[in-house]
Amino acid sequence: MLRVDIIRFFVSFILLFYSFRAYIRTKHIAMLYLTIGFSFLTFGHLLTDIYFYYNADMHKLFSEIFDIIGLIALIIAIKTIK
Repeated sequence: MLRVDIIRFFVSFILLFYSFRAYIRTKHIAMLYLTIGFSFLTFGHLLTDIYFYYNADMHKLFSEIFDIIGLIALIIAIKTIK
């Protein structure tokens, strides 16, 4: 389980890195929301893995909350593209 979490973090971090680089280059507000969404998905899972390692219920709850916030930011990013 820990290996999957490490792989998920590195893949998510690469995606976050490229989206942040794209925002720096374009300065487009949609790219900012995309970066914010990916950061919630990446660091939300990392924080829940660290803080709620022994409490599966809280881990699942906070992981889902960070997923929902990140996905809302991604929806906003898609809606702001003109």
